[in-house]
Amino acid sequence: MTENDLENRHLMVQKIEDQDLVEAEQLVEAYLDLATKHEKKSVRSHINHHGYTLMGLIKLQHGLVEEAKDLLIKSAQVSYSPAISTFGPSMRLAKALLEIEEKNIVLNYLDECKQFWYFFLRFVQLAKWKKAIKNGEMPDFKGNLFY
Repeated sequence: MTENDLENRHLMVQKIEDQDLVEAEQLVEAYLDLATKHEKKSVRSHINHHGYTLMGLIKLQHGLVEEAKDLLIKSAQVSYSPAISTFGPSMRLAKALLEIEEKNIVLNYLDECKQFWYFFLRFVQLAKWKKAIKNGEMPDFKGNLFY
């Protein structure tokens, strides 16, 4: 992805954190619209993954938990993206849902995320996160909270 893409995502996250949800939603909708126009499937997948994650955070802020949960799963059902396979999927929405005790949907999300990672060590990481959740702990998602 481009530096501009990263800057746009940081701006959207900042708007969500600042509770400027109207502008955040407009920015995320425009971002998701880019996916429909891009010719590369992998870029469309990357945009959709992050766009659905961010839209899910917005829905969660509005108290629309079921919509947020649907968007979490939708964010994992995108096609292959080299960027997601390299850095991993975003765990921002997963963490937010865990904070309100939505464990099952996050466990389902982690199962869906297996498609992104082909390396054994990544599967170990997913297993550690799942174990922590099942033990009632918050996993250390590390950099996956920022991708």
